[in-house]
Amino acid sequence: MKKNLALTLAIIVLAALFVSCASNNGTYYLYENGERSGESFITIKDDEWTDNDGASGRVEIENDKITFYTVVFGSEEELWSGTIKDGTITLSYKILETEFTYEYRLEK
Repeated sequence: MKKNLALTLAIIVLAALFVSCASNNGTYYLYENGERSGESFITIKDDEWTDNDGASGRVEIENDKITFYTVVFGSEEELWSGTIKDGTITLSYKILETEFTYEYRLEK
């Protein structure tokens, strides 16, 4: 009886982990001022990403933090990082004194 209960609990936990990881898969389009901005997008499938320019790499999601990696001169480097929550990816970075924020929303 205890063995069956432990096995059932393990299956439930693994299923929940699988669903939470897969739930971020999809195509996220760039939004500016609340409206979709052209055809700029990022697609996430499992632990990989691609974009409309053909760039690609590995993506890492931990809680609400998302980090995009790509290979530069043979070495994997962090490209962007930001947050992912409720179907929205928010990426912010600063160049000199100007801060840029990009928002990508999941479209199903």
